[in-house]
Amino acid sequence: MFDYKAQFRMFSDLEKMVEERDVPDLPVSAFDGNKHAQAYYGAFKLVLGKEFYALETEKGDQLIEEAFEIDRVVNRAVAENSLNPVGIEQDVRKNLLPRLFSLVGLDKAKAVLDEVVQILRIGVVK
Repeated sequence: MFDYKAQFRMFSDLEKMVEERDVPDLPVSAFDGNKHAQAYYGAFKLVLGKEFYALETEKGDQLIEEAFEIDRVVNRAVAENSLNPVGIEQDVRKNLLPRLFSLVGLDKAKAVLDEVVQILRIGVVK
């Protein structure tokens, strides 16, 4: 699979970082082990790209608070609609779109919500 030992070493280092959730520029101490909030924060970073760093310097604490708010909304939606997965997604989108719109605009808010729904499908419902 790998032609050189250095390639394998780089891959194994990356694999170790992924397992430990050691992501550069992630304020781990702010999340107190809340892996879902970390994932939602990462959704901002993924969707916004280079714009994320400018927004982070302006509103870094607000982004962290939004990640926790997304986590609260998702957990509440799962508890209220546990028998209806479509209802969970609709509830999440309905409650979060106005908040995210004011923070990042409509197109980016929709993209962030798509990522949140993907995280929801993978993690919270299990």
